[in-house]
Amino acid sequence: MNQKEPEIHINNEGPVNKKGKLPSSSNPGLLGSFFGSPDNAPTSICGIVVVLLIIIGALTLFFKTSVDAAEFWKTIVLPAITALFGYLFGKGRR
Repeated sequence: MNQKEPEIHINNEGPVNKKGKLPSSSNPGLLGSFFGSPDNAPTSICGIVVVLLIIIGALTLFFKTSVDAAEFWKTIVLPAITALFGYLFGKGRR
């Protein structure tokens, strides 16, 4: 079969088709399939970081570490989580 390729033009933002949109890749790759679309990737990454921080913080509560658990939560976990929530809810939608 002879399938016609979409016409692609180059502008100052890169290649675009006739509708002015960037051509989409049919294969998003490993990270693309894990984090989702480019619009949802920052939210997914922040969610993963929050979950990891909570897990690591919980581990400090149950296992003996060189860092005091309360100090770790006060100085690392809670400030990082609030900063990530501030980023998520503070960023404006375009």
